[in-house]
Amino acid sequence: MGQISVIEGKLYKKGKEVRPQMGNKEHIEAIKKYSEYKEGKFTEVYFEEKYEAEVSIECLCGRNVNHQVITDDDDEFSLDDKYFSCTCGQEYKLEFDMKNDRLLTKLIEE
Repeated sequence: MGQISVIEGKLYKKGKEVRPQMGNKEHIEAIKKYSEYKEGKFTEVYFEEKYEAEVSIECLCGRNVNHQVITDDDDEFSLDDKYFSCTCGQEYKLEFDMKNDRLLTKLIEE
């Protein structure tokens, strides 16, 4: 099976739009992943050094995307470089959820 991707809420396979099929597990998984990123998906952060962190996610297209985040100081985790994208062109934004003390990856749509 080919990789299904979701772009602006529509399913694509090999660059061509496809109609969603009821019960199709591949379509369901792609739409589920799309919805998670649209709402903000919990993202684990791995600290390499005191002021740097490496963020790694699986893009909607299936590729792994790594992004380096640098903090301003040791008292507060701030995100200077919170926007990043995959080689497929899909863009993401990192947000820090202060209430739940976690990092979220959100999908950017125009």
